[in-house]
Amino acid sequence: MKNRILTMVSVISLLALGSCSDNDTPNDIKGGKGAIILGVDIPNPDGATGSSFIQLIKDKEETQTINNENGIQISYISAPP
Repeated sequence: MKNRILTMVSVISLLALGSCSDNDTPNDIKGGKGAIILGVDIPNPDGATGSSFIQLIKDKEETQTINNENGIQISYISAPP
């Protein structure tokens, strides 16, 4: 019993020490930074399946071309009938 407890304490200690990181650089967000996030749902004819995309609009004052080519595809979730 003591061996199991000692093993568990050792494993937890190693996991805690291994999870620390000295790298404090911020992660880059896919798509960059923007002022507005736009979500688009494109349902299939059955309505239960389809595609969804999100996209950042960089500046709300500037004229931009918006299409799904620059969007990030996310899970499609349909509302129940």
